[in-house]
Amino acid sequence: MVVSQEKDVFKRKTVFVVGAGASYEFGLPLGVSLKDIISGKLRFSFNHRPMPETGDITLALQIKQMANETDGFSQAEYFRAAEAICRGLPLAISIDNFIDAHRGNLAIERIGKLAIFQSILEAERRSNLYSEHIQNINAINLERVSDTWIASLFRMASEGISKDEISDVFQNVGFISFNYDRCIEQFLEYALRAYYGVERDQAAGVVAKVPIIHPYGVLGSIFDRPNQRTLPFGERPDHLDMFELCHQLRTFTEQVNSDEELNSLRQLLSNAERIVFLGFAFHRQNLDLLAFGPAKNKIEVLGTTYGISEADTEVIHKDIWSLLQRAKINQNAIDITVRNDMKCSDLLKSYWRTLTT
Repeated sequence: MVVSQEKDVFKRKTVFVVGAGASYEFGLPLGVSLKDIISGKLRFSFNHRPMPETGDITLALQIKQMANETDGFSQAEYFRAAEAICRGLPLAISIDNFIDAHRGNLAIERIGKLAIFQSILEAERRSNLYSEHIQNINAINLERVSDTWIASLFRMASEGISKDEISDVFQNVGFISFNYDRCIEQFLEYALRAYYGVERDQAAGVVAKVPIIHPYGVLGSIFDRPNQRTLPFGERPDHLDMFELCHQLRTFTEQVNSDEELNSLRQLLSNAERIVFLGFAFHRQNLDLLAFGPAKNKIEVLGTTYGISEADTEVIHKDIWSLLQRAKINQNAIDITVRNDMKCSDLLKSYWRTLTT
């Protein structure tokens, strides 16, 4: 059965642009916490022994393996790069900023990405979305994530949509995620299985149709897809060759690695009628990456700046205005609402009717 246009819950084409604050609702770390986690992992001390007495043993083994399998750097050089990251990271905005500041230093880039990869994968495993019994939907406790922003989004999207109409449940919805994790994909699959009682393959097929773009890369696909390596959500890192997989992660200067991917991102935004920023830090380089146009519609923007001052929220408002003006949108067709008093979940609950009209 085909869902009519009148029945689409998201009547306007809506793009959710999400940052670390959005994944924080599932239990993943923000930038400051991630820095601390990575510093702890890379703070190796050997005391003339072959394996470190401090730091992460799994990561140390991966570094040793990487030195044996790649040209150019010895184990000692890689561990010195780890020491340099630990030394400078307290002064960095984020680990990504630190790697970017040392662009061209391949040893720091490799160690940094390796540490990010392991840290995010372990964070997925500790998150409220992880289950050891992924095949059994009855063993997955969705009450732990029922108060998150994406649970509210799912309630909106599924309102009035029957099981026969499941293929169009996320019609007019797309995501641009600046996170490396797969929380969006994992939740949507769980939610479809739990709510509609469908098998995992069918739920994965529906999620595969939803535009979900990761400009800085992603740990891997949680679904079996052509030309993509499958990596289960929260997989144990000691079961993996992380060096092979962490190449999928990109820094600020690398960003989108193909014209096709960049075109998909900009086309998604050019076709949008509403853009919703959730847990997004509004760094200028990220806003520059979102530059699009010409826009095809009047655009309404809704966003959170939770924890950011009124003064900086005003600056962000102006930055969003500039982004939309670059998209050649008439200023009379721009509507921007930015709230610094609401978390992601609060915003979606408070603007339910706005988002579905």
